[in-house]
Amino acid sequence: AKSNFVTGEPKWVGPVYYVSKSTGLDNNWEEPLLDTEGDGSPARPFRDIQDAIYWVTAGDTVLVLPGVYDGTHDQSLKFRNSFNDNTAKDIVLKSRDGAATTILDGENKRVFEIVDGTDTTLQIIGFTITASNGGEDDGDGSVIKIGFIDEGNWTTHYSGATFKNCLIKDVDGEDAAVQVISEITVFVDCELSDNTADYTESGDGLGGAVRVGNEGSEGGSTVHFYRSRLVNNTITTSSANYINGGAIGINGSNDNDIKLVNTIVAGDSVLYNNSDDGYPPSGGGIMFRGGELMIINSTIADNGISSNAIYTDPNYDTPSGSAIYGEDWSQDGNA
Repeated sequence: AKSNFVTGEPKWVGPVYYVSKSTGLDNNWEEPLLDTEGDGSPARPFRDIQDAIYWVTAGDTVLVLPGVYDGTHDQSLKFRNSFNDNTAKDIVLKSRDGAATTILDGENKRVFEIVDGTDTTLQIIGFTITASNGGEDDGDGSVIKIGFIDEGNWTTHYSGATFKNCLIKDVDGEDAAVQVISEITVFVDCELSDNTADYTESGDGLGGAVRVGNEGSEGGSTVHFYRSRLVNNTITTSSANYINGGAIGINGSNDNDIKLVNTIVAGDSVLYNNSDDGYPPSGGGIMFRGGELMIINSTIADNGISSNAIYTDPNYDTPSGSAIYGEDWSQDGNA
C-alpha cells in the first residue's frame, strides 16, 4: 500500500529563532502558517520581537538582526507565554552583531516590562536600549521595569534578568531609566550613560540611571554590576523636592543587596534648580538608604551636586555626598 506523505517545507523548530526588521515577516498566529508568515527560521524570520518571544520555548534563543526596533511589538516587551498567559518564560534574547547596530527604541514607552517572575536565566545580550521620546512616565522606570509593587494589595512581585554587553543610554525622561524590584538582576559588561531623569513634574526623585526598589522602602532587591560603567547620568528638578543619586538610587529596604565589582561610576550629577533651601540634594554618584552596598575594585570619580539654593539656615541640612551619600532610612541601625 502507498504510504501517506506530506508535501511542503518542514516546520522550523529552533532552538535559535531569528528576527529581522528589514526582511522579517508578520505572524497572524493561525495554524498552519502561510508562506507569507514568519516562523523564526533564517529564511522566514519574524519581523517583531514580541512575536518571537511568544513563539519560542523557555530556554530557546531569539537572535535579533541589526536594525532599529521601534514598532508597537518591539516595545513594552514581556517575557511570558502569550498575551493572555503570564507564565514566565526565561529565554536568551540576543543581537547577532552587537549593541552598536541593534537598537531597541521605546520612544514614549518602555522597552522591557519584565514583570512575570523570570529569573537570571533570562538573558538580554548586546543591545542599545533607549527611548527617543523619554520613555514611560508612570514612575516605574523609563525604559526598563523589573518587578513591581501592587499598591492596591501591597504585594511585591519579583522578577529578574541578566543584561550583558548592553548600552542603556540617551534617555531624557521623567524617571530613572531602570527600576529594579528583583530577587536578583545582574548587569555584566554594560554601560548606562547620558540618561537624565527630570522629576520636576513628579515629586521627589531617587536615581538618575537606576533605582533599586520604590522611592520608599518597599521592593528591596539584589542588584549586581560587573565590569560595567555608569557615566554621565543626571537626576534633576526645578521644583522644591528631594532628588538623590545621580547614577544609582537605593531605597530604604533592609533587604537590598547591591554589589559593584570592577565597575565605574563617574561624571554623574544631581542638579537642583530651585532656590528653596529646605530640600538639599545628595548622592552625586550613589544614594544608599538601606541594606548592604559592596564596592569592590571599582572607581567612583568626578560625580557632583549642584544647587541653586543658598544654605544659611543652621536648622536645615546642606547638600551632602558628592560621590556617595548613605543614611539609615528606617533609623534601625541596619543600613
